[in-house]
Amino acid sequence: MQRSVLFCMAVWLAVAIPATNAWSQGGALIRDAEIESTIRNLSAPLLRAAGLPPGDVRIHIVRNDSLNAFVAGGLQIFIYTGLLQRTETPNQLAGVIAHEIGHISGGHLARTREELRGASAASILAAVLGVAAAVASGDARVGSAVIMGGQSAVQRNILKYSRTQESAADQAALQLLDATGQSATGLSEFLDIIGDQELLLSSQQAPYLRTHPFSRDRVEAIEGHLAQSPYTDKEAAAEVQKAHARMRAKISGFLDPTGRVLRKYPESDSSLPAVYARAVAYHRDGNFSATDAAISRLLEMSPDDPYFHELKGQLLFERADNAGAIAAYRKAVTESGAEPLIVFGYARAVIAAPSSGLLDDAIERLESALVREPDNGTGWRLLGTAYGKQGDLGQAALALAESEWHFGNPELTVRQARRAQSKLTRGSPEWLRAEDLRLAAERRLMERNSR
Repeated sequence: MQRSVLFCMAVWLAVAIPATNAWSQGGALIRDAEIESTIRNLSAPLLRAAGLPPGDVRIHIVRNDSLNAFVAGGLQIFIYTGLLQRTETPNQLAGVIAHEIGHISGGHLARTREELRGASAASILAAVLGVAAAVASGDARVGSAVIMGGQSAVQRNILKYSRTQESAADQAALQLLDATGQSATGLSEFLDIIGDQELLLSSQQAPYLRTHPFSRDRVEAIEGHLAQSPYTDKEAAAEVQKAHARMRAKISGFLDPTGRVLRKYPESDSSLPAVYARAVAYHRDGNFSATDAAISRLLEMSPDDPYFHELKGQLLFERADNAGAIAAYRKAVTESGAEPLIVFGYARAVIAAPSSGLLDDAIERLESALVREPDNGTGWRLLGTAYGKQGDLGQAALALAESEWHFGNPELTVRQARRAQSKLTRGSPEWLRAEDLRLAAERRLMERNSR
């Protein structure tokens, strides 16, 4: 009987393996190790110059074609994939990030929080908290309809800055760019893009223009700065430019229709970004021989690149080649210094394999990765799945309780925490952690019911 229960639990957990790459999901938020690293490398110097520890500010990628970025929910910056693709240089993206940091350092969010208090729950959800809930839970599925749908009027009312605040954020951005030895040309170029939208009907304008009012005075102020700054003609470092080009190509490969990808990156283009975009587009189109050739070419160009090995692992996993995926992911984990998102991909492949002999290794790596990303619900669910497949039902239930807590499901947190406590040694550190989770979830439920 016990063997049967264990078998059923293992099968259930195996079926419940969560996807770890948001590109293939319909979710609003994308987690991608390479793109997050690219944006983090651009933003970290600017944040430090503003007196903000980079680890305290979260930058999130929103899967949406619109040209938009905004600050909400405290020290959190949201950047749409449409904006990332529209920036032609890293200086343009750095200018946008510096401007949003200017809103944070200028205290412009105080007005936003005040307006949120007066908005209805539905309005808040539609405008901001649909995104914030997804961030808090680590689940890209939460709030997807909010981002993909219209936020229009409510978002304009809650997130819109005054012209004075826009000018102040520009001035802060100029100071930050100078402090980090970067040209403000990119910010000027981005404002030109925004300015071109002014003549469009309001419904056709980019959301960024509707929430960040444009004025010619802002352009003139930036041009005056460019006339005096010693960094005006300074270009971004070659490595930064390469990373930015790769990011745009990767986004295109995953999100654009194949025909558009091939127009942007035709087969006559043998550059690394072009091969990168086509590798993903071919896979999405089911042309696996072309995919394999493109990935082989990428690895010829850069044999130890962790993100190329990660991509190979992901694509092989999606083709049900678990052994090939595991080998590719192991290389990616090693070359990336055990980047948590890559570890999650590796663990997913190990768990899905009928017998790889690597389950203990996957559990050990997951536990280390979750020290670095303790609020990642997907990572905890993978750990629970791995423990379940191993037959350790107490640790499995505890990890699943952590997962449900970070996904924002207090009812399921209580259920899994109680299940964990029934399997764990009373008074052990694991049992006490389950108790903490149960009590916290029960308090959350009481608060919810009292409203």
